[in-house]
Amino acid sequence: SYQRPDAPILYELKKDPRIPVILFVRKTEKEKYARWKKYFKIVYLSGVSNIGETRRAIVKYLYKNGVSGCFMMDDDIPKFGYLVKGYTKTGNKKLMLKNYPSEACQISRDALKLWQYYISLCKDVALSGVVYRPFSWMWGNTKKPWMYNDGVIAQIFFVNVELLTKSGINYRSNTECFNEDTCIQFEAMKAGLNTIHFKEFTYSVPVVGQIGGCSEMYGIDPNASKQENFERCIKSYTAGAHLLIDNIAKGHPGIVLKYERSGRGYAGFVWKYWRRPFDSV
Repeated sequence: SYQRPDAPILYELKKDPRIPVILFVRKTEKEKYARWKKYFKIVYLSGVSNIGETRRAIVKYLYKNGVSGCFMMDDDIPKFGYLVKGYTKTGNKKLMLKNYPSEACQISRDALKLWQYYISLCKDVALSGVVYRPFSWMWGNTKKPWMYNDGVIAQIFFVNVELLTKSGINYRSNTECFNEDTCIQFEAMKAGLNTIHFKEFTYSVPVVGQIGGCSEMYGIDPNASKQENFERCIKSYTAGAHLLIDNIAKGHPGIVLKYERSGRGYAGFVWKYWRRPFDSV
C-alpha cells in the first residue's frame, strides 16, 4: 500500500484473521501505517520508487522467506468475489458479484480458496487473474472453456513466486516498461510459462484518473479536474505503451500498440499468438 493508510480493503481484510496478510509499505510511510501492526505482518520496503520496483521487492522478499506463491491486491480494490447468475431489471440474463449491490468493501475468503484450488488444477501457471467488473457480466463467459494465455493479469492476481524466480523473471521498474503487470505477463509467456484468467470471479477498482498511489506515474494533479487528470492519464498511458513495446518487446509479434475509443494507447496482447488449450496436471 502507498499513500492509502485508510484504504477500505485494509479494514475489510482485518475482519477475517483466517486470511494471512502481509502488508508491504514504504519505510518512509512507517508511521502512517503503524495502526495496522496489530492486524497484519508489515514489511517496510526501502529503495523503491514506483509500483514495479515495489512488486519486484515483494517477490524477492517472499522467495527469500520460503513463500512459493501469493495473491497480490492493489490497495484501491473495493470488491472481489464469486460471480453468480442473475437478471437485469428488464429480465435479461447476466452475471453479478455475489451479494452485489453493496456499498461496503467485500473481499471473499471463500472465493480466494476456490481460486487457489483452480490454480492447483493447472500446469506451469506463473500468473493468474480474474475478470474486471465492467467485463464480467456477460452470460457467455459461463460457456467459455478455460484457456491458457487468454486474458490480462492485473490489479488482483496470483503470483507463482517460485516458478517466476527460478525462471529468472521478476517485475521491472516502471521507468523501464511503464506497465509492470503487462510486462511480466509478456515475459512469462515469452519464456513458455502459462498464465490463466478465471471468469468465475470478478473485482472492481476506481477508474483511471483517480487520485491514489500511482498519481506520480500518471501525472495526476490533486488540484486539477477529473477531466484534466483523465487526459493526463491518456497521454501517460500512450507514451508508456511505446516504452514497453520499444524497450522490452522490440517488435515481438505477440504484443502491439492498440487504442481505446477514449484515445488511450496501450500495449495489447495478440491473444491468437499466445493462446493455448487448457490441460490439467
